[in-house]
Amino acid sequence: MLLYLTISRSCDIPSIRNCQGVVSEIVAFFNRSAKRNSILKQAVIDADVETNRQRLRNLCETRRVERHDAIISFKLYGPMLDALDQCCCMRDSETSVKARMLKAASTQAEFIVAISVLSNFLALTHTLSVSLQTVNIDLFDAVSNISNVIALLRDEHQNAETRFVDI
Repeated sequence: MLLYLTISRSCDIPSIRNCQGVVSEIVAFFNRSAKRNSILKQAVIDADVETNRQRLRNLCETRRVERHDAIISFKLYGPMLDALDQCCCMRDSETSVKARMLKAASTQAEFIVAISVLSNFLALTHTLSVSLQTVNIDLFDAVSNISNVIALLRDEHQNAETRFVDI
């Protein structure tokens, strides 16, 4: 429970909260229209991205595993920007205006750093989140997973400058 409270608290950081808001808006933008979703799928195919997904996933407010999967789907960042470019040229003014706004928001340095930090952080906690949600959880395995995540987070904290350069 403490893990989820900690993750929730870290998501209150304005940059992270805003990043998640932009991600949610982008996902909704593409998922609300079959035509825009088709443009995104074609951009993924054209980019020849190694992924088994051609679709962005919704951010779930309560399930951290699904939130992580949604952030991971943003590995489609390049094709997503290409698809937004195409949507900017559409005749529908509402679509083109929204696409321009989303592209501007998603190319800000603050967004790019926040999505990278969020992705890295959620990658550290993903295995633990999955194991804690299993039906037949073993207490010793859970404690071991928690200890591993704590060690990884301590390492991240101690090597923050190096990790930031990587990001």
